[in-house]
Formats: sequence, C-alpha cells, structure tokens
Amino acid sequence: MNYKRVRQNYIDGLWGKDLVKRAYQAGIITLEQYKEIIALPRLGDPDEPPESEAGK
Repeated sequence: MNYKRVRQNYIDGLWGKDLVKRAYQAGIITLEQYKEIIALPRLGDPDEPPESEAGK
C-alpha cells in the first residue's frame, strides 16, 4: 500500500475518509497527504446538493 493506491481508492469511491485516516495512522501517508486526498472529489459524490435540499 502506498500514497498512489490510497489516493486512487478514495477517488474511485472504494474508500471513505475513515479508511484514508487509518492509512495516515498506520504511517502509510503523511498528514499533508491525508488533507490533500480528502479534499479531492470522489466518484459518485454530487457536485452540489439536490435542489430539494438547497432551499432548506
């Protein structure tokens, strides 16, 4: 396991923030890399909230 694999798993939607955090805690990635990864958009995540929730 390495930075590239953690990053790709997150982007592809296979991993959530909790698993990326575990990779950081295990020493696989640095804190800076963790922050960079979780700031990236994930596959399947909406770009903006649905209209029904936007007006609330």
